[in-house]
Amino acid sequence: GALRCEIAMPTPDVSEAQFTADGAQLVIAGRDGTLVLHDAASGARVRELAHHSHGIDHIDISPDGSRVAFAADVVAFVDMASGGIVGQLRPHREHPYNLDFDAHGARLISCSTDRSVVVSDVRPLREQLQSRAEALALRARIEPELRARLAGGASVAALADEMCSATCVLPSDERAAWIALLATSSAH
Repeated sequence: GALRCEIAMPTPDVSEAQFTADGAQLVIAGRDGTLVLHDAASGARVRELAHHSHGIDHIDISPDGSRVAFAADVVAFVDMASGGIVGQLRPHREHPYNLDFDAHGARLISCSTDRSVVVSDVRPLREQLQSRAEALALRARIEPELRARLAGGASVAALADEMCSATCVLPSDERAAWIALLATSSAH
């Protein structure tokens, strides 16, 4: 319970403070829109990470420590290494006030005064495009087998039941590819 350090903030209204994963630094957000990095041992200001035109209500640091997300009038992302806002989302009609990364940092859940809760894919665009390309390649590899099974008399419904059954031993990405192909097959 002993006082380790005290941090004098230029803003009178601090909304939140969080330790980085290694515990060496603190990210402190203010209702004046400032997001500042401090040394956890001494309390010394390291640098301002970002300044937003609206007050920051809540922050969360990604599990890998590379980004800070904050809820203000939008959901915004700040690069921990270089600072600066690197992206924004408007997942709600009204003011977001709380958010949290998932354990892998790939999704972000946010809550809003409009009473909505939204889960957003927040992986970097490069990762999203790579993941999509891999899924499309997997579908292209599976499609000839699907056509052969349908030509052999299997029904779309029976194949869908097979892919969704608890006894299916395919990896989840292959099952997802089969189901996506079956969904488009049944539409034609």
